[in-house]
Amino acid sequence: MIIYVKLKNFKSFGEIEFDFRKTMKKTKKFVAIYGENGSGKTNFIESIRLLVINIVAYRNYCNLPQLKKNISENFELNIENSFEYIKNLMQQVQGCDFNAELSNSRMKECSEPTELEYGFRYTGSDGLEHDAVYKISFTDRIISENLRCWTGKQNGNMFSINGDKSGNIGCKFNSNMIKNRFLYSEIHETIQQFWGKFSLLSILFNVVSSKNKKYSEDNLSVHLTDFLHEIKSINVVIKGISTQMYYQSGSSGMLLKLDSGSISENEFENLIRSEKILCQILTQTYSDIKFAEYEIIRSDDGYIKYKLILDKMIAGKVRRIAIDEESFGTIRLLEVLAPLVSSLNGMTVFIDEIDTGIHDLLCRNIIDSVRKNITGQLIITTHNTALLKYIDPYEAYIIDVDYEGNKEAICISDFGLQKTHNLCDMYMSGKLGGVPVMDYVDTDAVVEIMSTI
Repeated sequence: MIIYVKLKNFKSFGEIEFDFRKTMKKTKKFVAIYGENGSGKTNFIESIRLLVINIVAYRNYCNLPQLKKNISENFELNIENSFEYIKNLMQQVQGCDFNAELSNSRMKECSEPTELEYGFRYTGSDGLEHDAVYKISFTDRIISENLRCWTGKQNGNMFSINGDKSGNIGCKFNSNMIKNRFLYSEIHETIQQFWGKFSLLSILFNVVSSKNKKYSEDNLSVHLTDFLHEIKSINVVIKGISTQMYYQSGSSGMLLKLDSGSISENEFENLIRSEKILCQILTQTYSDIKFAEYEIIRSDDGYIKYKLILDKMIAGKVRRIAIDEESFGTIRLLEVLAPLVSSLNGMTVFIDEIDTGIHDLLCRNIIDSVRKNITGQLIITTHNTALLKYIDPYEAYIIDVDYEGNKEAICISDFGLQKTHNLCDMYMSGKLGGVPVMDYVDTDAVVEIMSTI
């Protein structure tokens, strides 16, 4: 789980901290972040997306030659599967130009480095709770990087690395982090070649993901492998021109794309599980949906094409409707359901503007049902004020912006409020901050300007 995030000179944030600790030893499993348009809600989620891309960047770069070969061997695409194929390719090349990601994350017209700090809490392979802090500083390339891990009162610096403008790299490893001297030499050589373009965290993640589990356990510190396993569980859904998903791991046991797509035979069990979950949820949240199932077509190359079909009551008769004929809101709901279910399976999930296109009451009811059974962590940004009537004050945060554009993430419980207070009315009246403050919009002036055309 993420226990806090500190951002400095990141996009629209000068300096801000999001602290998700309930107590010193407990972390909040559910958080809803509010704020006016342009306050930085999406930029906060972007900071998590950057962490996810940071993790996989070097691995994706190493896989580029094989990816290019696969593309050349499967160049001919039909219209039906080309869009999905291209989206899949985009996932596989994320972070290959990591310096471009860093440049796009910088605050505009800022000469100082951008600094990101992430706090983690997770259960290690020893069954004990561990804390870790990962820091990274950059301009258009990485300047420094540090990882510290705690077990109880014991703490240790896993690694610390920095570089100067001349390209000289200084690196300190924990003496127990890498046990195999040949692996140490391999990692050290990779650092000399690629660090700055890619992070050491990404290089180490590639080692673990490219080697078998026993090799990693035998040759790397258990604290490091436990931490790398934890960050694999982070999922991010972020808005764009169309909703984009950055899914770090598919261990939720569901399909990542619930409406339609193509999967290999070994994912068939996930398809069946997804079908059962969708039928359960959709028939309970929509009064006119009576049944949901996948229509599948098996191909000779071992792949399965699938499409969700709904049995829907229309004009007194149950009719079969393909999902691509459904409303934007229903399709949008499907886009966030897989990540939501992931939070019930121990994963850390971030969803940007979860309420986009989804009815306020439907969104509220689903979130209220999910939050009671979260085993991982679910952090959302939203404008759905109806949700404030159902969540606890310590679960709600507001990004407040002062007249100089400085921003602060405030937990509603810091105002001394209890669940018995009408948080929705207090927020909408501006008493808690985080709402638009604007002048009267003079549409008469607009009409006058238009009349000059």
